[in-house]
Amino acid sequence: MRDFHKPVFFDGLRLDHFEEARDPVTINRIAHDTAHLLLERSRSAHDESLVRRLTHYTDEHGLDTIAELWANASERSLAGILWRVYLLRSVIMQRPGTLGELYDLGRASVSIADEVIAGVADPVGPDEVRTTSEEILRGVFAGDLAVALRRAAAFAHLVALGCLRRADVLDAFDVEQASAFTLRARRFDELSVAFARGAQLWQEDALD
Repeated sequence: MRDFHKPVFFDGLRLDHFEEARDPVTINRIAHDTAHLLLERSRSAHDESLVRRLTHYTDEHGLDTIAELWANASERSLAGILWRVYLLRSVIMQRPGTLGELYDLGRASVSIADEVIAGVADPVGPDEVRTTSEEILRGVFAGDLAVALRRAAAFAHLVALGCLRRADVLDAFDVEQASAFTLRARRFDELSVAFARGAQLWQEDALD
C-alpha cells in the first residue's frame, strides 16, 4: 500500500499489483481492506474537505476506479455496499430529473414511512434528488452508516415502485419500454434490499 501524505482518495487506494491479481481470494481481500481503510480514515480524520471530495468523487472521476476495486464484492460486505451507494449516486447525477419523477410516482403508491426515511425535500425535483444522494454519501463517510443505508434503501424502493407504475402505463402501447422499466424496477429493488440488509449487518457488526 502506498504511503499517504495527503487525504485519502480512491486513486491512492489503487494497488500496483491489483490488475495482476487473479486469485479471487486475493481480489476479495484487497476489496475488503481498501473499503475498511477508506471508511476508517474518513471517519477518524474529521476533515470536512475529505468528506466533501469523497462524496463528489464519481461526479468528477466516474465509476471506473471504484468499479475496479469493489464492483465484484459481495453485497454483504462493506466494499459491496460502498460500491452500490456510489452506483446509486452516479445514476442519480446522470438523470436527476428522471429519478425525481420516478421517486414521485413511487411515493404516491405507498405509505408515508419510506418517504420520511428517504428524506427527499418536497416538492421533488432534480436539485432535491441530487441533495439527497449527497446527504446519503456524507452519512456513509461522516455519520451513522446504518441511517444512511436505510435512506438509500427507502429511496431505491420508491424509485423501483415508480418504475413499475411507469411500466403499467406503457404496457398498453409500448411493450418494449414497459419491459425496460420493469427491469429497472427490479434493479432498484435489488439495491434497496442490499442497502437494508447492509444497514442491519452493520448494526450487528457483521458486515464483512
